[in-house]
Order: sequence, then C-alpha cells, then structure tokens
Amino acid sequence: MKFDTAELAAWLRLTECVGPGAARRLLAMAGSAPAVFELPAAALDQALPPKQRQAFSQPPDHLPELIARAEAWLAEPGHELMMLGDADYPARLLATADPPLLLWLHGDRGLLSTPSLAIVGSRSPTPQG
Repeated sequence: MKFDTAELAAWLRLTECVGPGAARRLLAMAGSAPAVFELPAAALDQALPPKQRQAFSQPPDHLPELIARAEAWLAEPGHELMMLGDADYPARLLATADPPLLLWLHGDRGLLSTPSLAIVGSRSPTPQG
C-alpha cells in the first residue's frame, strides 16, 4: 500500500503519543489516524487520561526523523506497512487482546492469511516460565 506523508505521519505520531489501547479508542471515534488529530478537545479529554492528553497535544520532537526513516524503509523493495483496520489485516491477529496498530512487512503480504506456526521461547527462562 502506498501512503502519503501526512497519513504516515499521523499513524507514527499516534503510536508515539499514546498507548495502543488509547490509540484504538481514538481510531474508533475518528475513523482514521489523520482524523484523530481533528477530534474536538472534549472528545480527547474523554478518551485520554491527562498525562496522555498532554503528550498527544504536541508532536514528539523526533517525529520528522521517524517519518524520514519510515519512508526510507518503505521505499525498499518488498517493504510495506499494514495498519489496523486494513481490509487484509490478519483476522487471527485482530482477534487477539492487543493487536498491533502497525505491521511492518517484509515479503509477501498474502502469507499473513495462510496457516502458520509460531514458536515462542526465551533465552533466559524463569522457573515459572
């Protein structure tokens, strides 16, 4: 998927300013990442705790660098970005308690909808783990 810089900036700013739960609430209210930043102050006050509301009001200083790095990465062959809400966002991942807002893809996007296997481990397991 091809993005314009404003849309990419909105997604990156959203993920940098608030946690995933708050970001999902804001997306549900606004419908898109760019529209989140057009929500009225009363809606933001309702959706965000005061500390996150303050962080949300100003873009982070490093946002321009983050956008430039993301655009450079996306310009590479086989690199894509999938956002929560995309039509082909993996249904099983969407069904988890905390689906990622952004999936940075390298390779065949279609493989996300095929059966797969995951192995999770730890280099330093605890006795409980």
